[in-house]
Amino acid sequence: MSTPTASTPRIVPILGSKGGTGRTTAVVHLAAALARQGRRVAVMDTTALGDTTEWIQDARAALPAGAELPFELLEAAGRAVPATSAEIVLVDTGGNGEAHARLRPILEASAMAVIPVQPSRIDLNSLWDTLDWLDLLYPGLPRLALLTMATPTTTLYHETREALAEEDVPTLTTSIPQRIQYANAVGCLLYTSDAADDLLCV
Repeated sequence: MSTPTASTPRIVPILGSKGGTGRTTAVVHLAAALARQGRRVAVMDTTALGDTTEWIQDARAALPAGAELPFELLEAAGRAVPATSAEIVLVDTGGNGEAHARLRPILEASAMAVIPVQPSRIDLNSLWDTLDWLDLLYPGLPRLALLTMATPTTTLYHETREALAEEDVPTLTTSIPQRIQYANAVGCLLYTSDAADDLLCV
């Protein structure tokens, strides 16, 4: 795994072997939150259907005249990260091993991986699968779990946190909450999100 330099962006793929965990939501709102903190951020979409690209294009269309999004959308040329002046590049990925295999150049250059997980047993099982896969192929790649669609007052949320702690899985303290505005957020940015606070270590 290469070590980023001052002129090399820190590449952070958003990974997971299961659909519906909130990868695209995490990418877009983490990018917006990091940009609000003054970081130069870019987003790269490697999903088969262009989920992040479509979201960002819709968000751009909804902006007032003359306004711009606070982060850059990179064109995916092959599977390598194109040249950018961004400090951090968040990469939306597909949800299976075959898709991840095509991302080998990106994963080998990554600073860390973020793995969204909903507070549910099936999502935890998917997380364990993803971590096993990373341990096998990229054992030196740091990883962080990010709880999505989270309701911190529920027993399931606390059980999920406890399971992650018991397995020594580094986990962001801030979660993406289960709120109706997040469910309806496709094609826009929620500037009230603070979900990237702990990514200052990236």
